[in-house]
Amino acid sequence: MNSTREPKSAGDLENAIGMSSSKLEHYRSVLMPLVFMFFSAMLTFSFAKLGSEFMEGDTRLFDRQVLRYAQSLRLDHHWLVEVMRDLSGLGSTVVLTLITVASVGYLVLSSSWKTGLLVALPMYSGAGPLALVGRLCGCCLPVTLRAGLDVRLLRSSSP
Repeated sequence: MNSTREPKSAGDLENAIGMSSSKLEHYRSVLMPLVFMFFSAMLTFSFAKLGSEFMEGDTRLFDRQVLRYAQSLRLDHHWLVEVMRDLSGLGSTVVLTLITVASVGYLVLSSSWKTGLLVALPMYSGAGPLALVGRLCGCCLPVTLRAGLDVRLLRSSSP
């Protein structure tokens, strides 16, 4: 017969390892910052190593493959250029919509659906009239035409 048994409660675990729960919490509170510092140091080392490889030119083949893939995406999907330009602007409609959807999703998942509704309603109730005004004022033109139109309007309105 086997005399060892698995601990079934926290008291059994404390007796099995010979430590109280306060000591376990102490070690856990010391261990977590050490694990965090270890992963931070590893990420810093990895970043430095990748940077040195880049400076030596060892990543050139990978960089070219990524650029070729990005160019093929740009040629195949014309709408992707506009989306990427909007995402890099950080104040664009795409970014604000993504932030709002993420915020509302979090609020709904955390059982604060009323607060989520209060966040979502102003965003989407303002987007409709804004799109209507944009259509009425001709803001639906392609970016290149709109830029030329803005320049001509500025020249005609200046003294």
